[in-house]
Amino acid sequence: LPLSLNPAARRRRPPPPPPRVQLRGAGASRYNPDTIPELEAAAKEQLRTGKFDLDASLALLVLYQMFPERTDVGAASDILRLALAQLPRGDFDVCLHLVPASLQAEEPIASLVVLADLANNGEFEELWGLSRAPATRELLAEVPGFDAAVREFAAVSLGRTFARVKPSMLEANLGLKGGELEAFCQARGWRKVAGGLVEVGQGGALAGGGGGGAGGAGTAAGAATQHRVRFG
Repeated sequence: LPLSLNPAARRRRPPPPPPRVQLRGAGASRYNPDTIPELEAAAKEQLRTGKFDLDASLALLVLYQMFPERTDVGAASDILRLALAQLPRGDFDVCLHLVPASLQAEEPIASLVVLADLANNGEFEELWGLSRAPATRELLAEVPGFDAAVREFAAVSLGRTFARVKPSMLEANLGLKGGELEAFCQARGWRKVAGGLVEVGQGGALAGGGGGGAGGAGTAAGAATQHRVRFG
């Protein structure tokens, strides 16, 4: 089933603020529907290369608003798939604001909205579970960097919320285990400290370790026991 048909996965999301859109070109040419094929071709090329052009994407979505009979759901979906892979930036919400509600309820856009909701709500464990479903894998197969973008968003969220976490929490939120999780933690400078916890907060190893971090005596004890994170 599409993700949007899963009641547990649905979320009500507040509408993002209206984007400040500057269309390319000058004068009336910015609103010329004859530019739609060129912009649709650019969206396909972005998906192929993984290089997202927010301005060009917004220009096409604005033209779809002005000329709804010219709307190509596939092109709009391509834009939203790429925008979702720009996490933790808010490009997806900016683009989604320009997509009519009727179109947001259609697949595959409805499933992309569910994935974005889960990421924005910090429900990364559920997001990873849904992303491994066959229908979702097919939806995201052509999107370069989606997994890496979600992991970056999850890592930033963890670092801003916690100083130290259990390894099991990292596994759930990052969708990684064993050597892959170890390599990810090492790349970010995350370290195991006393008690088997992993220091992820901005006051700890990620910010360069050292003395005046968070936690007083806990930090001093951890400084003597830090080592590479190992899992499995």
